[in-house]
Amino acid sequence: MDRVDVVIVGGSFAGLSAGLQLGRARVSVKIFDTNKPRNRFASTAHGLIGHDGRTPFELRGLGRANLSHYPSAGLVDAAVDSIAQQGDTFIVQAAGQKPIAAKGIILAYGVRDRLPDIAGLTEAWGRNVMQCPYCHGYEVRDQTLGVLYTSEASLHQAKILPDWSDDVTLFTNGNTLEANALETLESRGVKLVTDPVSDLSIADGQMETVNTSAGEHALDALFLITRTEQACDLAEQLGCAFEDGPFGRFVSVDNLQQTSVPGVFAAGDLARPIHQSVWAAADGSAAGVFCHQSLLGHRNPYQKKVA
Repeated sequence: MDRVDVVIVGGSFAGLSAGLQLGRARVSVKIFDTNKPRNRFASTAHGLIGHDGRTPFELRGLGRANLSHYPSAGLVDAAVDSIAQQGDTFIVQAAGQKPIAAKGIILAYGVRDRLPDIAGLTEAWGRNVMQCPYCHGYEVRDQTLGVLYTSEASLHQAKILPDWSDDVTLFTNGNTLEANALETLESRGVKLVTDPVSDLSIADGQMETVNTSAGEHALDALFLITRTEQACDLAEQLGCAFEDGPFGRFVSVDNLQQTSVPGVFAAGDLARPIHQSVWAAADGSAAGVFCHQSLLGHRNPYQKKVA
């Protein structure tokens, strides 16, 4: 059985950032990655200083190249099927690989988006059907924008989008809004379409219209907030505690990114209630640093007790 100090599950922004810190600390670390990051549907990534506008795969490629400079760090393109704890050691079994014994674990495998069951959404997802105005709003500034209501969080999304365009429509999809919400939307110049959405018209992978029983509505871009689910069940296998967030369950961590299971850290979208690539990278960097320090076996003075 092979042995390493740390195994990281997930090789996108969080996992690669964690691996970089561990590699620089000369800790033996193995990163397992399925090459299916959540943001693979997006054509570009934004908000990461120095890399604004690069593609997600380009950014991951740069991260992998960075990691290759550190001989103690290795990448394996394989899914981890199971992690079992035996005393103070974790036994990691990945598809097609020999078991690996590790002293520490960093979970960074992310989440999956669950799209509403509306024809056309999947085809245009990541193109001109998007989730985050801060990630993609500037690219569709001053165009005709829409918001598809999926939860109360959609109201917040509709309220902020007028800072990118003065032509914003909220599709309530048959949901009833409270009077104060309607007043706020009206004050922001947001228009309403209340009929249920039947489907989206798609051409060359791009949404052209949102269709309701009352007719077609031409848009340049549509924003919606998804529900999320964990990309795999490794946190459950390890017995990590979870919390309920506005978009789905997430792994509970302390200020050092450690989960409720000693020796197991988590970073990125799977371990925070709200998501952005910059935050995932920052969380991963912290997880790498503090996982390294946890290998020393004493209480970290920076660790805060969780109530």
